Amino acid sequence: SLVEAHGFGVLHGQLDPGRVWLTGRGLDGVKVTGFGGLTLLPSQNMSARGLPYASPEHLSGDELTPRTDVYGIGVILLEMLTGRAPFASESPMRIALAQRDGAPCQGVWYDRLCQDHPTLAAIVQRCLSYEPAARYASVNDVRAALMHHLCLQAA
Repeated sequence: SLVEAHGFGVLHGQLDPGRVWLTGRGLDGVKVTGFGGLTLLPSQNMSARGLPYASPEHLSGDELTPRTDVYGIGVILLEMLTGRAPFASESPMRIALAQRDGAPCQGVWYDRLCQDHPTLAAIVQRCLSYEPAARYASVNDVRAALMHHLCLQAA
């Protein structure tokens, strides 16, 4: 869904698990909803539920790019794999400070992911880079990395 949306120049900017639907098997069976109202400021359009999934640039009011959605994918992947979001708070300021000051991928639960699935952990960590330029350039690049990982696992 995001690859197609980005192809039309549409960013989501507010990815969270409640906006991702599984409609079939594989990566093509994932659908994303909730593309409305993306030009508003974060304080006007982001619920407390969505705060832990917001990118650093979203919380700081900087320009949103496709790498913003890459960050959201990283948060969702991390939560799917470990059962934990990287930063949890009701305060946008606390989340922004935690993003700036701390690594999102730390703790025993993340160490276990690194130990059991180092390639997958590296994909997640790159998606969650604080600096947008350090993330994958597009959701298509994330998809390619995940598909490559799945092919390696199947071999």
